Amino acid sequence: MPFSISAGVGFIALFGIAVLNGIVLLTYIRELQHKGLSIETAVEQGAETRLRPVLMTALVSSLGFIPMALSHEAGAEVMFILAEMSVAATVDVPDKTIASKRIGSMVVVLANDTGKLIPGENHFCVLFQNSSPPRAADFREVSVDFRLLVGRLQEESITAHLSQNGPDRYCGRINLAPQYYRPASYYAFVRYTEANREKKSTRLT
Repeated sequence: MPFSISAGVGFIALFGIAVLNGIVLLTYIRELQHKGLSIETAVEQGAETRLRPVLMTALVSSLGFIPMALSHEAGAEVMFILAEMSVAATVDVPDKTIASKRIGSMVVVLANDTGKLIPGENHFCVLFQNSSPPRAADFREVSVDFRLLVGRLQEESITAHLSQNGPDRYCGRINLAPQYYRPASYYAFVRYTEANREKKSTRLT
């Protein structure tokens, strides 16, 4: 599956955090075993004792990336993917649906952590959810067109190009003008290319 260099670096940083936390916990559990404790007692006591160091390691690593994730300077649209990988994986924030559309056994979902878009800067993700059977699909060139429709008038769409941020998950940013909310009459069109190079487009509701 395609993914950006920044997302790859984010995965590497995430693996490092996970391995470090595992070493901190497992090393102490082995020390307790060498002192004669049973494996069940060692795991229970080790988890209680090493909870604080593990949380400190994870939080320090994720909090260090927050300035990068919130930056709007030149080049931030590339580097925020790296920060998002580390912060989102450490602090699990559930996605809330903004709009969705079922296509056969697949549901295309537009979501973020608040469940709505606001005038100005927005961060959001498009999720391709397969229900039967669950599988990882291969999508490329994923983008979202936000198009304002007022009566029969159609303004030029605003497009956000997304980067892969996990299996069947593509994220990005867009700055929406205030007229998209007075009245709230915009449509979101998700465009993507399947593994067979067939281009698809669907309007979310």
